Amino acid sequence: MPYAKALILNCKMKKKLQIAIVTNIAWNIYNFRRGLAAAIRNEGYEPVLMAAYDEYAEKLEEEGWKFVAVESMERTGINPLRDVALLKELINLYKTHEIGVALHYNAKPLVYASLAATYLNIPSIPSITGLAGPFSGNRLLISKIVTFLYTLALKKSHKVVFQNTEDREFFLDKKITQREKTVMIEGSGVNMKLFNSDLFGTPPVDKTVFLMFSRLSKAKGVEYYIEAAREIKAKYKNVEFKLAGPFDSDKLALSKEDVDAWHKEGIITYLGVSDFIQKEISESHIIVYPSYYREGVPKSLIESAAMSRPIITTDNVGCREVVQDGVNGFLVPIKDGKALAEACEKFMLMNEREKAALGKASRQIAIDRFDEEKVLKKYIELINECSPVLKNVNVAV
Repeated sequence: MPYAKALILNCKMKKKLQIAIVTNIAWNIYNFRRGLAAAIRNEGYEPVLMAAYDEYAEKLEEEGWKFVAVESMERTGINPLRDVALLKELINLYKTHEIGVALHYNAKPLVYASLAATYLNIPSIPSITGLAGPFSGNRLLISKIVTFLYTLALKKSHKVVFQNTEDREFFLDKKITQREKTVMIEGSGVNMKLFNSDLFGTPPVDKTVFLMFSRLSKAKGVEYYIEAAREIKAKYKNVEFKLAGPFDSDKLALSKEDVDAWHKEGIITYLGVSDFIQKEISESHIIVYPSYYREGVPKSLIESAAMSRPIITTDNVGCREVVQDGVNGFLVPIKDGKALAEACEKFMLMNEREKAALGKASRQIAIDRFDEEKVLKKYIELINECSPVLKNVNVAV
């Protein structure tokens, strides 16, 4: 029986529509997409979580989610043989698990999961969560290849979700997609009830605590954070710079040896990986995020804003979506450790009333623009739009 015809039969039998959420690694789903999975389940659909297997896959399974490992998934690189294998595997997984609608995140799933959905005539909703990697730096050939792949992959998608207007305009300028297919959804959203500073402790009163949390990649600006920390700690004693996050695996990844050396030197306090980041945020006065990576809208920034924390970040794509300079924090140029240190010192010299005003503004920005309930409602609306598409699908595939 053709795949699309089987899906229609399942709908008539009142079987729950299977909705795939596909990312590169399970860590991404665990940290960014569980709220979406819960909203899909609450709507009466069945979420199927797909990604490369890691330790967070076990956490998802322990929580009762249906997790499917994608064995051919790699985060980066273009290897034709591996990529063909990934495409074939995704087609087989979509058939096996009777996927009716698919949501795709990150570069690899965005291309190959979307192509698999197109082949099977499954409505897909890819989300552009940043344009680093092949679209940044002097990588003209790679950029052309990826532009072609994106154009091909997104051609039959139901809609294409963007987190910021600059990324959308980039795709439109490159003619990768059409304006009428684009939808703006600002970030992944944040649970305003769980990320609420009133539920947690407060920072120490005898020192100023800075916190940076992200993947430990050079592209996130960790080295500029270290540079700023050195400069500030040379001038002030009552200050601490904390760093939290997992080690990365790409070519810009920081080594464990480097981080251990900074920790032993006393420049930073490395906290490791935290699955309860609210505690770390609550024990800090201000969040620092000096990324020069081309972001969508960084989850760490909207979580920090929800926790009523001032933020120092770069005047960079995605980052400036959350921070208004002088309103809820400060924007600094990318790759500028000195400017970052100046912003840190500027915060330290503010009085408590001024600092509190920055934090209050952060919380209001999060409520107005990044409340998870608003974000998830938009995704559910897109999924619901796809159900009539499924009923009228051409079964001759």
